[in-house]
Amino acid sequence: MKQDKRYSEAFKLSVLEEIKSGKWKSAAAAAEAYGLQGATIYRWMDSHGYAHLRNRTMSVKTPQEAETITKLKAEIRKLKEALSDEVLHRRIEEECLRLVCGRLGTTPEEVKKKTGTTLP
Repeated sequence: MKQDKRYSEAFKLSVLEEIKSGKWKSAAAAAEAYGLQGATIYRWMDSHGYAHLRNRTMSVKTPQEAETITKLKAEIRKLKEALSDEVLHRRIEEECLRLVCGRLGTTPEEVKKKTGTTLP
């Protein structure tokens, strides 16, 4: 394995301790602060017993949970589409009302007062 002779062991350990103590949110943040490559710090973590500090995510799901998540994501997508459609329809109605009122020489507020409705 290639030895890193550029940085002292004390420096490596101090950077790793800073990550462990929470001074840096991640190894990437520490690497950026010190002008290092992220891979360098990850290599130091592995060689000095700090591998547990790596940002690893593990997810254990049953097949039913995975199916439920897929269905929920699809439902969210459909709801977002429905909401965007409603917003678009509302804007179209507002613009139509503005155009009609402009042609009739009135304002949308006057039309709302006369009809007693809550037009867009």
